[in-house]
Amino acid sequence: MARISIDQCPNCGAPLSVNAYGRCSYCGAVIHGEAMVPAAPADAMSPEIIGLIRAGKKIQAIKAYRQLTGLGLAEAKDAVEAEESRLKAN
Repeated sequence: MARISIDQCPNCGAPLSVNAYGRCSYCGAVIHGEAMVPAAPADAMSPEIIGLIRAGKKIQAIKAYRQLTGLGLAEAKDAVEAEESRLKAN
């Protein structure tokens, strides 16, 4: 089987630029050589993110969650809003 060289992220199509964590610098997808594995969210919110949510700093919480998980903006926003709803219910 021939090896295929890639110059674009297979997930988002951006020019391939991998950060120090082996993730696409644009979408956060994990890049392993020529294979790509989608980034997975963290199992739980960090105490820092929960503190930001409780303080009403949703934008900062979304940014922190994106850095933690490597998810895109929409996915991180959905996760933070779900956690915000869960916290309000308790």
